[in-house]
Order: sequence, then C-alpha cells, then structure tokens
Amino acid sequence: MAGCGGGSDGDAAPAAPTGGGNTVTSLAISGTAATGAAIAGGTVDVKCATGTATATTAANGTYTLDVRGGALPCALRVTSGSTVLHSLVAVPPSAATVAFVANITPLTELLVAHVAGGSPETLFTAFDATAQARITPAAVSTAVATTLAALQGTVDLTGIDPIGDALVAATGNTAGNALDATLDKLAAALAASQTTLATLSTAIATSTTTSSAVLQQIAPPAASCAALRSGTYRIINPHETANDLAYATYRLVIDATTLKITDAEPTHAPESVTMAPVADSPCRFTYEGEFGTETALVSPAGIIVVRSPSSTGPLRTSLLVPEQTIPLAQLAGTFNYMAYVREGSGVLTPSNGTMVIDAAGKFVSGTECVGLACTTSAATDLPSPLTANAAGGFDIAGESGGTARAFAFKTADGTVSLFVLDPNQGGLSVFTQQAALKLPAVGQANSFWDFTVGSGSFAWAPPANSDGGASALTESVTTVTEVDSAAQAFTRIRASDQRIDVNIVNSPRDGVRSRPAAKNASATFNMPLGGTGILIYSSVAANQNFFGISVNRP
Repeated sequence: MAGCGGGSDGDAAPAAPTGGGNTVTSLAISGTAATGAAIAGGTVDVKCATGTATATTAANGTYTLDVRGGALPCALRVTSGSTVLHSLVAVPPSAATVAFVANITPLTELLVAHVAGGSPETLFTAFDATAQARITPAAVSTAVATTLAALQGTVDLTGIDPIGDALVAATGNTAGNALDATLDKLAAALAASQTTLATLSTAIATSTTTSSAVLQQIAPPAASCAALRSGTYRIINPHETANDLAYATYRLVIDATTLKITDAEPTHAPESVTMAPVADSPCRFTYEGEFGTETALVSPAGIIVVRSPSSTGPLRTSLLVPEQTIPLAQLAGTFNYMAYVREGSGVLTPSNGTMVIDAAGKFVSGTECVGLACTTSAATDLPSPLTANAAGGFDIAGESGGTARAFAFKTADGTVSLFVLDPNQGGLSVFTQQAALKLPAVGQANSFWDFTVGSGSFAWAPPANSDGGASALTESVTTVTEVDSAAQAFTRIRASDQRIDVNIVNSPRDGVRSRPAAKNASATFNMPLGGTGILIYSSVAANQNFFGISVNRP
C-alpha cells in the first residue's frame, strides 16, 4: 500500500495476521478525503480499538495509514482549516482482512452521526469501549439505509457505499467520478436549503429509515423565512365539529418557494391558497380563509401556528405540523403535557401534568396538577394506549367511543412533541419530552408572537362573547435583567410596556416554568416544546380560563 503522506510508523507493507481475534501486525487503511473537491494537505487521524496513526492527504485527497498492532473497529477524522469530517471502519466478516478503504466525506459524516447516535466528534474523541461497540457492520448498514432514505429526492445513494466505494475527487480541471458527484449534489442541496452539514448530521443521528424528519431540513425554504420548508403538513383543527371530522386532521402540501398551500387529501375538493409575507415581520404570513384573513406564524422548527377568524368574530387557532413517520417505540419516555379540553361541565378548561409512555404506546403512569399541587393519576384516569393509524399518526380510544388523533414531531436534536386532538371539539393536548430547563443569561433577549385563547373558542362558530375567541396577536421582546441561581428564577422586562415578571424554571417539575402573578401579569404555567421555538402556557388560578401560544420570531 504505497502511501500518500505515509503512515506515522513508516511505509512498510502490512504483514499477515497473527493469532486470533482481529489483531494484526499492521492494519492498512486508505481512502480519499473530499467535499466534492479533494481535501489536499489535510491531517487524517485514526483511532482503533488498538493502535493509532496519522497521515497527510495528497493533492487528490488520497491518504494511506498503517496502524501497527491495529485492531478494529476504527474511527477516522480529517482536519483541514475549518473543515472537520469523520469516517469509520467496522469489524470485517473475516479476521484475516488487513486492508480497508475508508473515504472521509460529508456523506460519511452523516453515517458516523447515525452510528454514534449523536456527534461524530464526540465518538472520535472518546473512542472508549462504549463508542467502539457502536461500530459494527450492521450499524453501518443501517446508517447507509437511513441516510439513503433521508436524502431521497435530493441525493440518490442507491447501490452506493460512501465509505468503501472508489472515490475520485475533483482536482483543478479534473472532474471527479460518480461518487464525487453525489457530494456535489449534497453540497448544492444544503446551500439551497440554507442548512448546514452539522444540522443535517444532528437530524440523521436520531432518524430511522421511515422517518421524514430529515427531509424537512433539506427541503427548499421560503425566501422570507428559512424555517418554512416545502413538504407535507398535517393540520390539527381543534375547532372542527362532528360534521367536519374529515377536516380536523388532514394533509396539506406547502410549496415554500411559491407560498402555495394545497389540500392534499384525495377525498377533498381541490383547494389551494397562497400566503403573503407580512412586511418587516419575517416568518409571518397571511392568507384568505373561509371566514376572513388568517395569520400563519412559522416557528424556528417549521411548525406553523395559525390564528383564524370565525364567522361571528371570535378567533380560532390551529396547527400545521410537518408530517413525519415516527415509530411508536420512539415515543417512549416521560412527557410534560398541557391541555385545553372539555371536562364534565362541557367547558374548555386548561390542565397540565406528566405522562409516562412505554415503547408499546401504553400510558403507564402520570400526574395531574391543580395550581402548584400535583397528584398521581389513577390507572383508570390514564388514556388508552397509542396505536399506529395506517393513515398516519396515532389513535387513542376514547371512553365514550370516540377516537382521539395524535401526531408526533421530532426536532433536529431528537426531541419529540406530541399533539393530540380530542374528537368533536373535545379540545387539544400538547405533550413534549421532559428535560430540565436551564437558566438564561442576564441580557438575553427573546422576540416572539403571542396570543391567548379563551373558553369556547374551539368551535366552528362560537358565540361572540367576552369569554370566547382569542386575544389580539402581539409582537413582544423581553430581556432578562436578573438571574437568581439559588431560587432557579430569572426576572425579565417587556420592551413594549416595561412590564416586569419573574419565571421559576423547573417548577413544579422539570421542563416547565411557573410565573407568579405580578402587575399586569397573570400567574401561568409555561411549557416550552423542546427544540421547536413554541411555548404553550395556561392559567394557574382556578377563576381564570385561558390557553396561550407563543412563537419565537427570527
């Protein structure tokens, strides 16, 4: 194996294996480092279960490493200026194999992210027994299949092994081969979608072959809002009546480049509308709906919150959630929830608490909170298990025979939120995986849209009264003025009216903020939906009844 740049221990040819296992006298690893263009003069480092080595890439991006006393698996990294990419070599079927190919490219970066289940750099830096156990031929095959599915329609990886296939990188006036062309296509897709390789890697790290979470990352964005991506969305309308169930959770297709929204259900009459950007308010759009002008607020993760007028004046709200196919097992964990549902009185009432879901979709335990006091839910009060629906999403059987519909959304960092629509205007429940909140820094500013919904607003034509509808849409900026680490609290001021309020993080539980009542500020529970840029909040006091939504602005 003639070396370009050579191995750290010389250029001797690999010797035959000695003894059992995967240990050999010299392990030879070669390949090409490229981003489309060859990475020339880059430093390639390899860490194996036994042995390390370093080489420098040639002008055409090729390298060769000799790892004396090497044992698989191995992780590789190429560094060239700000470019840092990773690759790997898994344990081969035959212990007698001593020479391996490992290209190092943006595609292999995605594969390593999936194998690692997180950061490729973290896997490489640690490379302990836990990291090494992840690198198996089966794990690499799954990573290839997942990346192929994630990039469908953008980069065709059918029949391609990004790690082991021959790669000829473009250099000067010399064009690269077919594998190199896929790197160019990936780079073009990332540039067009205004997405970084790091963001895409993070999304692929927790994806599956059936997950469409990654597709949103590389779909074309709107010119005035990078978070608005072309794709299929699921609308969640908590205000639909029993006569309109077909319009409660149907599919829409959004073309972000033309801002056109089209009803995608084959059983519906063909309809489409075109959104108009609101001047000087990126990611805010309007369009003409059935009862007037609707406002669409696009969150940083691409979920769209819609504030819609009804025929009698009060306002309705609905959500457009990018459609994803998420296996039921990925919903396992502890969730915080906030709900605005009809209780025995038939009035929409806010509630909140926790739910634990197992890998089979069963709600195994939970709590329900009134004020700051939380009690354990009786087994008979827990929802029925989640079951996959062939038409998308999940079902939850209701006590009275109705069926709630649930749709999951996973962010690029792997956090899952769940939106549950009760049947026949029963209300809306929002779940998000529980994770402790961190205190912000003094001086940190947050810009957001905000509105609250009152009792009775989830109806097709609610009566025009002071309790129904929604508050006016506001655009707010708050700035943190004080942080109290001992009390786990921070104080902030609102720019529009200098209102001051205090928020206590992880109160009454991890992942939730509580805000005591203050001048011009009601006492609220505030639940950020992890990674989405959306916050759901509701009243604490029993004599108040509202459900609010805040959406972070660019």
